[in-house]
Amino acid sequence: MKYIISFPQPQKHLIAVSFVFENNEIFPVKIQLPVWRPGRYELQQYAKNIIEFSVKDAKNNAIKFKNIEPNTWEIYPTEKGEIQVQYLYFVKQLDAGGSWVTTQLIYLNFINFLVYKLDNQDNIETEIKLIVPKEYQISCALPIEKTEKYCLIKAENYLELVDSPFLAAEKIQTIDIELNNKHFYLDFWGKITLDEAKIKAHFTAFISEQINFFGNFPEKSYRFQFLIPSFEVYHGVEHRASTVIMLGKDVDFEKEYFYKNLLGISSHELFHAWNICKIRPKNLLPYNLSKPQYFSEGFVAEGVTTYYGDLILLRSGVWNFEDYAKEFAINIKNHLQNPAKNKATFLDTEIGLWIDGYKKTQPFRKISIYDKGAIAAFILDIKIRMHTQNKASLDNVMLDLWQNFGKLNLGYTTKNYIELAEKWCGHSLKKYVDEIIEGAVNTENYLAACFDYLGLELHFYPSQNTLQNHFGIKTDTNFLITELAISSPGDKHLDIDDKLKSINNQAITKDLLNQFQSDQMIEIEVERCGELLKKRLVRDDSNYFHDIGIKQKENRNEEQILNYESWAKSNLSSHNY
Repeated sequence: MKYIISFPQPQKHLIAVSFVFENNEIFPVKIQLPVWRPGRYELQQYAKNIIEFSVKDAKNNAIKFKNIEPNTWEIYPTEKGEIQVQYLYFVKQLDAGGSWVTTQLIYLNFINFLVYKLDNQDNIETEIKLIVPKEYQISCALPIEKTEKYCLIKAENYLELVDSPFLAAEKIQTIDIELNNKHFYLDFWGKITLDEAKIKAHFTAFISEQINFFGNFPEKSYRFQFLIPSFEVYHGVEHRASTVIMLGKDVDFEKEYFYKNLLGISSHELFHAWNICKIRPKNLLPYNLSKPQYFSEGFVAEGVTTYYGDLILLRSGVWNFEDYAKEFAINIKNHLQNPAKNKATFLDTEIGLWIDGYKKTQPFRKISIYDKGAIAAFILDIKIRMHTQNKASLDNVMLDLWQNFGKLNLGYTTKNYIELAEKWCGHSLKKYVDEIIEGAVNTENYLAACFDYLGLELHFYPSQNTLQNHFGIKTDTNFLITELAISSPGDKHLDIDDKLKSINNQAITKDLLNQFQSDQMIEIEVERCGELLKKRLVRDDSNYFHDIGIKQKENRNEEQILNYESWAKSNLSSHNY
């Protein structure tokens, strides 16, 4: 299969696609765009961006075709030979899973827009020519042959091609790290200045820690493709030999919080090189992009990855305990403040993602496979350590999954995962499975026991935001209500997406929300569906949307200290470098 991509109108975000293949039979041929992409377990409507679709033979004669399903076309050739499919495609989705073309940047996730023959996903060599300006620098996990007129990329098959995003721009800054004769490339696009020595030291540390965790690296080389735009964004997508990470705003690049986010998301995405790209649920092996592939192991694929992505940064010394505790506290806070925490299970959520994606929906509908998944992984890790006096842990379970499933290209099931955990734990995990994995039991008691084992404890602090603390109301930067604490004063009178207009007749501003101190009752004005409404909210005795912290116990005993050092591979006084 061959593709040619050109950029006739980059200022309008349009690309031209030509797909050419040999047809050896005279009967209808089906071609399709993927209906989902790995790393995003929801249905996609990529075909909505197609313009001027046509099919021709080698002599440029039109061939009849029919759009039989949203993402599928049936072609009716009258003779054998070459078939050319041509169309324009609108690319204006600037996130880690989309595509974007302007006069300054070409960023392509081929899975968004390359059609394929339904029977040729994984057994036909594939090549693509991209007509890019010759002065542009290129980033792609696949080898590239660059000529005066185009870039040529060859892949073993369609799946390998679409799992290798392409980046081209006038300036891409690259840091090359060599470990165990393998290269890890850090490609940066954006208006930023790199502290190469610091970045190289930190990435070397956590990459080495992950390789030591699993014993080897599964690819010949690996690329971190960083897009640092001028707007606020936090998004990463894993690929077999690369990851696209979009983090903004560029003006904050040198700030401490931004750099810690960069390290956190990078460690998470690299862990996926093993966990999901290789260690894959049975229902996802092999990938079938023509239909949804429902699976119930998202709490392992994303939850365990979230847990270890941050823990590896602590173990490698890149983060200190305070850095780690802050991030894990966010996972815990997000879960404990989710109204669905005692209602929805992992399976409810994993199926729900295919229905309505990752956006917020009705309360009680979904938990997060990232947040609760990380909590579930932590609880299991400590549970195994408790039963074995730290002689075994979740580390052993994941290494077994790698050795017995990922390396052998075999898919695992939840049953396999739990059986391995019980093997290393030496005890039945039925209660844990019933309550945490298959159920929706409150996790606070579990967390308290696990943190106590490590000489740590959870602390709950009143929110400094009065609307959140006393009235249970969260808003975004545009003053739209995004969350309402269940049974709070706000919940009784307001609705999600109401827009705050005034409090006690004072117009809403950022300063007002930050400095606002309440009486027992407030009068709040909101706009709902174009109508202005005034509501009186009365404080009760409860506090809502607590802040959460993880702290060291004041009087840790020797056993707790040893438990912590075994888990973190360091002591609490260790600092990042």
